Formats: sequence, structure tokens, C-alpha cells
Amino acid sequence: MDTLVDIFGYLTVVLNGINLVAMTMAFGSVLFLTCLALPLASQLKLSGEAVAEAGARYARWGGIATAIATLSSLTLNALVLSGTLDMPVLEVAGAFFIEAGIVQTLAAIAIVVAARGHMTRPRVAVLTALALVMLVASLATSHAAARPGERVWMLLATFSHILGAGLWLGGLPAFLSSLGQAQSRDEGAAIGQRYSLMSITGVILIVLGAIGISIGFIGGLQGFYGTAYGAMAATKGVMLGILLLLGLGNFRTIRRFAAGQGESLTRVRRFVEVEIAFAIAILLAAGSITSQPPAIDLTDDRASWAEVVERMTPIIPPRLESPSHDSLAIPALQEKLDKEWREQQASNRPQAFVPGAGELPPATPMTSPGRNTTTTGRAWWSCWWACSRCWNGRACVGPSTGPCCS
Repeated sequence: MDTLVDIFGYLTVVLNGINLVAMTMAFGSVLFLTCLALPLASQLKLSGEAVAEAGARYARWGGIATAIATLSSLTLNALVLSGTLDMPVLEVAGAFFIEAGIVQTLAAIAIVVAARGHMTRPRVAVLTALALVMLVASLATSHAAARPGERVWMLLATFSHILGAGLWLGGLPAFLSSLGQAQSRDEGAAIGQRYSLMSITGVILIVLGAIGISIGFIGGLQGFYGTAYGAMAATKGVMLGILLLLGLGNFRTIRRFAAGQGESLTRVRRFVEVEIAFAIAILLAAGSITSQPPAIDLTDDRASWAEVVERMTPIIPPRLESPSHDSLAIPALQEKLDKEWREQQASNRPQAFVPGAGELPPATPMTSPGRNTTTTGRAWWSCWWACSRCWNGRACVGPSTGPCCS
């Protein structure tokens, strides 16, 4: 249990991110059926069934992933809550967030069941109702539901944010598959133009929800750069801006394709593939924000702008400069070697012995007869360093009075 508590925060962030990606895909695929596949069924005479099947298939996959991620998150939270409070698991199961998670799981499983078979209008209507139930149940575990006092406006802002993400980002996999099912240029243009309208509506809902969340959860400019919640929200905003640029490029490509100006569906599909990758990254970032308390609640210990600038300013290493030529010349080197030799000779000078001091007299270095070289290792090293041909006393580059020079 101790190990589970230690990694609880990390596992919660991962499961929240996976759950948000899966739920957005399931919800967006159902909206793809509601807003695109059924309204265009009369125009898509050759590929209508294939387009509807693409939306139903991704709705099933998203529902399965949502059910697994939600159950895993509920089990993890129940075990940690039971272990930290010393409560039985059955008592913990009565918590409100667990009840909401169970409703979300049942709605996801129902979507998986209802998304099988021919996509008729009644079936799609049932799928839409189940998707809304799943979305409302997810709001029960959001920051908006945990706010004290009046929570209606924050719940509406969060609902708008998630609904816009489903309209734009959640239906991208089904949209990509539908472009491959188009049997003619007119069908491809009809699918692309309809999904462009869905995406524009989704962007508007996302921006409106983001404004409400920024006012209610961040509060001001200092909350953006002075808290972890604000910094993560700002990062998600930058990523959303990049995604909007990709969406704008895709929008213009679809319009040129529909006008017959030489564009192909292959280029549109490449844009959609990149959009899907960025959408997953943004949804994972949104899931990680749930691990931080809202910035508006952190009024103390906020980072100042000067601290942020200091931390973000790169450290420029000092410029390396080569030593001057004079310091590497032979006279300078000779002087340096003379100085080192004199210092080493001074360090080897015998010290005066004071009787009765409790120490033995220092040992006198021994010299070999007939040659002016010491046999101690330190003096020999100094001699070898000073002279290039120490053994015959010639070509001396050390001091003129050195022991190796004749």
C-alpha cells in the first residue's frame, strides 16, 4: 500500500489523460454520426454506409477505452482512499466521485453496445443521449464540481470546453477514415465542408469555455505565470494555437479542393493526421492539469515575474580564449621551469632539529659518489623535468645550476 500511495499521483495523471482522450474520441465519433453521417446520407450515395460505419467503429473503440480507464481510475482511488483512511472498501464505494465514475462507465459500455448494427436515426439518437450522459458524469469529477459556493457558471464553461473538443478533435479519426471512403470528388468535398463547419463550432465552444475557466480558475495574469496550474494552462493554450493554424491550413485546403483548384484529398488527410497527433498531446496536457489545484486558490508563494525571467534565461558559458603566444614562448617556459625548480629545492631543504621536541631528526638525502645527482625520488623527478638529456649532462634546458647540468 505504501508503494501504491507513492506512485498514486503519477498513475492518476496518466489515467486521467487516457480517459480524456478516450472519452473525447467516443463523444466526438457519436457527434460525427449525428452531425455529418446522417445529414449527408442522401448525398453520399456510394459511401454513406462506410462513413456511418467509420463513426460507429471509433465510437465503440472510444467507449471500450473509456470504460477501462474509468474503472482503473476508480479502483486506484478507492484503494488509496481506503488505505489512507482505514475505511472498508464498501464504505468508500459510496463516495460521490465513485458513483459518478460508475455512471460514466455504464454509459460508455452502453455506447459500445448501441454502436453495433445499422446506424438508423433512432439508434444515433440513443447514442447521442448516452454520450451526453457520459459527458455530464465526467463533469462530476472536474474542478468545477469541486468548487465551493456557486458552481453553475463554471460547470457550463467546462461543459462548453469539453463539448467543443468533442466536435472538433474527437471526430478527427472518423473524419480521416471517411475521407478514405469517399468514392468521388463531390463526396469528399461534401464530407470535408461539413466537418469544417463542425470544427468551427467546436473552436468557438472551446474558446468560450477557456475564457470562463481562465476567469474562474486562474483569475489574472499573475496566475498564469506564477502558478503551476496557470503555466500548464498557458502551455495548453500555445499548443491550441498551433493546432488552430493546422486547422486553418486544412480549412483552406478543403475549400480549394471543393472549388477544383488542383488540391487532392491526400493533402487533406495529411493535415488531419497531424491534427490528430496534436489533439492527443493537448488532451493529455488537459488531463495533467487536474493534478494541480486551481491558480485562484494559490494566493501565497506565487513566483514573481523577475523570478520567472531569471529561471527561464539561459546561462551563457564564458567564451574560451587561447593563451597568448608570449606565455608559450621558450623564454617564458624557461623562467617558469626555473621558478618551479627553486621552489622544489626550497621544499627539500633540511629543517633544524631541536632536541627534546619529541620528534626524530629529519633524514639527510643521500647522494651517489662521483655524480652531482640526488637519489631521492623528488629531486630526481625535478631533475628529469628540468633537463631533456639529464643522464649525460648535455643539452640542458633547466637552471644553469641544476644538479643535472655539467
